[in-house]
Amino acid sequence: MDIIDNPEQSQIQVQSSLIRSVMLENFVNICNQAFQYRQQPKQMIANVLIRILPRLASLNYSVFSHQPYVDATMNFIYERISSRELKERQLAFHALGLMILADKSSRVNETGLPTTSKPLTKDMSKILEYLKQTFTPISSTATSLASTHSHRRNNSIQSVTVSLQQQTSSINNLLPCRYTAPDSSVFACITMIGEAGPDASKCLDTLLDYLLHCGLNHSLLFCLNKLCLNPLMHTETKRKIHQGLLENLRSVLCNPLAYNTNLSNEQSDIIIIALQTLRIFDFEAQAIEPYFIDILNTRFIEHEIVRIRIESIITITFLLRKLLSPTSQTILSSNAVSSLTAANKLRIKIGHITHRILTIGVTDLDPDVRYNVFLTLQEDFKQFLAKSEALELLFFSVHDECHEIRELALSLIGRLSNINPAYVLPPLRHLLLQLLTELEIGCALSGKEQASRLLGQLIANTPRIVRPYMQSITQALLPLIKQHEQHSNVLIALVRTVGEQAQVCGIDLDQRVHDLFPVLINMMQDTSNYRKREVALWTVGQIVESCCYVIEPLQKYPILLDVLLQFLKSPEETPFRRETIRVLGFLGAIDPYHVRSSNDPLRSLSFDVNDIASTHRVRAQPDPIEISSNELLVASGAQSLTDFYTSMAIYVCLRVLKDPNSPQLHLKAVQAISIILQWLGSSCTQYVSLVLPRLLSVVRSTDDRNLVPYFRQINIIIISIKGSIIQYVNDVVQLIRDYWDTHTDLQILLIQTIESLAAALDSEFRHYIHLLLPFVMKTFRIDSNISGVNNLTANQSQDRQLILSQMFSTLNKFGKTLKPHFNVVLPSILDIASINTYPIKLQKEALDTIEQLADKVFLSDYVSAILQILLRIIRKTSSLQMKCLDIILIIAQQMGKHFLVFSSLVSKTMEDMKLQHSKYELYISKLKDSSFVDVQTETIANSNQLSTQSSSDTSRRHDEKVLYTIRTDQLRLHWTQAMQRKAKDLPMWLNKFQQLVLEQSPVYPLRAMGTCLAQVSPSIPRDLFNASFISCWSELNSHDRQSLTNALTYVLSESDKPDVIQTILNLAEFRNQCDLKLKLERQQKTNKRSEDLNLNDTNDDIPSDRDKIKKKDQNQDIDDDLERSLININLLSEKAFSVRAYAKALRYKEEEFQRQHDAASTTQQSVTSDIVESLISINHELQQSEAAYGALQYAKQHNIKIKGLWYEKLNQWERALRNYDFWKTNDASNMDIHLGRMRCMQALGSWSELRELATQIWDITETLRDEQPVSLLPFSTSLIDKNSSSTVFNSHHGMVNGRELKKYLQQKIAPMATRAAWSFINSI
Repeated sequence: MDIIDNPEQSQIQVQSSLIRSVMLENFVNICNQAFQYRQQPKQMIANVLIRILPRLASLNYSVFSHQPYVDATMNFIYERISSRELKERQLAFHALGLMILADKSSRVNETGLPTTSKPLTKDMSKILEYLKQTFTPISSTATSLASTHSHRRNNSIQSVTVSLQQQTSSINNLLPCRYTAPDSSVFACITMIGEAGPDASKCLDTLLDYLLHCGLNHSLLFCLNKLCLNPLMHTETKRKIHQGLLENLRSVLCNPLAYNTNLSNEQSDIIIIALQTLRIFDFEAQAIEPYFIDILNTRFIEHEIVRIRIESIITITFLLRKLLSPTSQTILSSNAVSSLTAANKLRIKIGHITHRILTIGVTDLDPDVRYNVFLTLQEDFKQFLAKSEALELLFFSVHDECHEIRELALSLIGRLSNINPAYVLPPLRHLLLQLLTELEIGCALSGKEQASRLLGQLIANTPRIVRPYMQSITQALLPLIKQHEQHSNVLIALVRTVGEQAQVCGIDLDQRVHDLFPVLINMMQDTSNYRKREVALWTVGQIVESCCYVIEPLQKYPILLDVLLQFLKSPEETPFRRETIRVLGFLGAIDPYHVRSSNDPLRSLSFDVNDIASTHRVRAQPDPIEISSNELLVASGAQSLTDFYTSMAIYVCLRVLKDPNSPQLHLKAVQAISIILQWLGSSCTQYVSLVLPRLLSVVRSTDDRNLVPYFRQINIIIISIKGSIIQYVNDVVQLIRDYWDTHTDLQILLIQTIESLAAALDSEFRHYIHLLLPFVMKTFRIDSNISGVNNLTANQSQDRQLILSQMFSTLNKFGKTLKPHFNVVLPSILDIASINTYPIKLQKEALDTIEQLADKVFLSDYVSAILQILLRIIRKTSSLQMKCLDIILIIAQQMGKHFLVFSSLVSKTMEDMKLQHSKYELYISKLKDSSFVDVQTETIANSNQLSTQSSSDTSRRHDEKVLYTIRTDQLRLHWTQAMQRKAKDLPMWLNKFQQLVLEQSPVYPLRAMGTCLAQVSPSIPRDLFNASFISCWSELNSHDRQSLTNALTYVLSESDKPDVIQTILNLAEFRNQCDLKLKLERQQKTNKRSEDLNLNDTNDDIPSDRDKIKKKDQNQDIDDDLERSLININLLSEKAFSVRAYAKALRYKEEEFQRQHDAASTTQQSVTSDIVESLISINHELQQSEAAYGALQYAKQHNIKIKGLWYEKLNQWERALRNYDFWKTNDASNMDIHLGRMRCMQALGSWSELRELATQIWDITETLRDEQPVSLLPFSTSLIDKNSSSTVFNSHHGMVNGRELKKYLQQKIAPMATRAAWSFINSI
């Protein structure tokens, strides 16, 4: 991937042409002004001036040399070189080199201008003298140092001299030097002199002795390397430099002190510089081989100091790579008798050294050393690394703890697959499956990032091995990408792997990868992370180019084009913009009109409006748990009453869970649900979809202190519902994931939840085990990150032991479902069993787990790892020896005669430890017998048989629905007290009765509700009253039923509380709806008893028993018919109407009407007008005008007196008016008739007649006095009745309050009169 691997380019400095022209125009004046400050005593001015003068000379040297500026500048530089200040001398030597380069440049670029000054390089004696003075002989260093201290010179000179002495003493330990190394500015000056031309370079021969005998440092190496690379330098000078350096390198690398482990930092630096020198300079092959190659191979690549070890490995691989070049091999073999023999010997030698270096890369403890080994052993060493011995070492490094090393090793192995495919490809296939498993099961983000990067390396370097697995790779990567959009590092690694996959697969790539474009576009829009944008852009290019996915991305994601065009406008790096243009070219061109139309805001607006309209048309589904008991009874259909009771109890519990205002009741409701589901057993399937979502929601929203009991109930419920949990496994796993890391105190319960899932799902658990294994690995990983349980506190150690013990127990429940992932779990179990820091009890539990899993999983695939650890345990821990031998016996039984390969190893260990195991020894002796038949499947077969038998026993578990007996005396005592209560005490009596009925219910779910919730929530008995009452009612005898009915009738008739009335009305309605179900259940019981009698047909008493059963059922039916009519229907209708329960009132009134109608046919009596009037009134309240009209028609047909008010309720105003007019002829003074006529006129719009009638009636009312006899009233009205207390105005002693009557009538007349007058005026 070029765009990602390219380094950032350095910025190019640009000169200003304007400033340069201004400087050239005023060059002489600027120089004169600068030279005026030469004699300034201030050091700061001198330092600035010495920086300026060489730059002025380089700006226009021809003019600068015609003036006396050159000599003045050189003299000024010489003065500063003689200064005692180190900083001034450094600036002076640097300025001297710049002046020489300026002189050289001016003469090379000179265009015919005459020059009178001679070149500075013509007379180098003075310059060389100053340079030689900087190389102080070693013998004079001590004298100068003493002189320096005696005269107490300034601090800067003292510090420089002391550092020089330290450097000289350290160098003399490894490299004999005649001169102290000068400052780096001196080497910079010499480098610039060497670049000044042939004349200057000739003078440097006199300095070589000084340069090659002043030790080794980076400045010196830079100077000598520049001189050697200079094409103007003489070949002899280069040869002298190489020869001198090689002598110094021999002195350093052959010095016995260099192999010492107690080297100082300065000594280590000298050795590292010597090793770097071998790489920097282009020495001849004869000088390198065999001397330096052998020294590095035998002494330095395994040096104790890590830095020296790394540099030596880098250096020797560089030298070996140089020797492998054709030019070097030709030079080395030119003097040999046989060039072919010499070349073969050289290759053999290089192969041995390569293998040794590779061994260091695998076994070295320092990760930096291992990393540099694989970084240097790349393409040039393929022919040596492709051998089986080297490949074995490389595969060891694939599992290195350092991820960068794993990447380098895997990429190298992938490239070697083309050379030795037979050895490389099979392990790589296994590694591919391991990486996919790690991506799926891995817990830590870093682990997923590393696995995805390794997978990308595998795809890029071994395309032919991963092509058959591309679908599996895609299925593993796509969910992870969408899951880790917020984790940049993981997302970048995954997306880059997809890019590599697209490059390998091409058009065969899974089309689902195209769905990643929204994620890639979001990554490209992340301005805070350049790396993310870069990888996303590259991946888009790979998918588009390799998969031919063109044009469609621009049409499907219009924002993609805007993002890419924005990249071209942004100040990004050039490679990034180049990649953007490349992606645009691959995507292709799209019709601009289509782009504009797709981005049209009006079009998008209309689309949004349609979405909103369609959203509002969707009607929310009602919550099934909110229906009443009557509605649930009707919806239950052919279900039995027992099932109805169970449904009602569960629905009430779910209502409690749904209520956020009563969290204190949630736990009780969950406990009740758990009890009910346990009682239901396998019959609870229909309730799982209602219970599980709300239960999980409640657990997520509850307080931390309630989590422990909640998870205990969840575990019980999971085991109770068994396979029905399958559609909620993901939700349960997510719940475990939410609390695993944040609540360590819940881990044991969470592990038990995993165990419950395994037990409930049985064989179906294999589809979900990959979701739960991350929690197993987290548990083991926590213990692998600590040195041992014993290092923790006592409480922490005990908690960790309990968690691990519970995890071992859970793994045993996994059974055969663990087989595909056993390689992930087994190493962690073996680690716990083999580490002595763990308690013996815990180690034994780990071994027990392996032994129990061996009955379900073949351990023969992991025999090597298991045997090594078990034999080590046998040698270290005596108390676990027999347990280890038992496991080895199981492995031997599984492998059969294939185990004989390992039998000698086990036998030797047993002999050394003086152990005996009769079963193992007997079995091995049988295996060695040639006539013995292999019985390797015996253990597994026996275990499978036992498991099958146990499962069949479990499936035959008898699931009976137990009915409990009720304490009738307690209920009878309470309902008989109702007759003695006053009306105000009846609500309290009813509440107590509801609670008693729930607690005494014979149905287990209802009684469970009474036990768990009735005491803490008063609403629970009220909600379950109907169901619990009917469950008890069916167990009462006829006398108790009659007594209870009388009590309820009394409560209904005496109470005036709407709640009490509604409760009894609902109960009566519910009782009538239960009649059919009760009869069906009674019929089923009768049929069952008849079948039981038919089985015993030899009994002579069977006919009499059948007659008794039949007679009992007939009596029961008669009792039910009587009980339905015990509460007066007229009372029920009146009470229902009084509390505005019009539907119930209509039902009872219609039933009363039907009874009178049926009785009229036999007794020749007609239906009373009160019933008809009630039907009309109730239907009028329910807005059922047609039903009310039907009652009116019935009255007409049966000659029932019709009242005018009936027509008004039916909105038949003309008929009502005619009826009132007819009655007026018989009773003209009746005020009720006049008021009725006025209402009809108002409804018909007869404003003139209404106005006249209202005026007449108003005048009549004006004649009323305060107190007057009823007999003297000018009209009659139903408002006054001497014999009734329910009328509006009562008469006392024949007197009536005329003022109140007048006020009342005028209030009735005034609105109609006013509207009539207003309408009459408007009509005129």
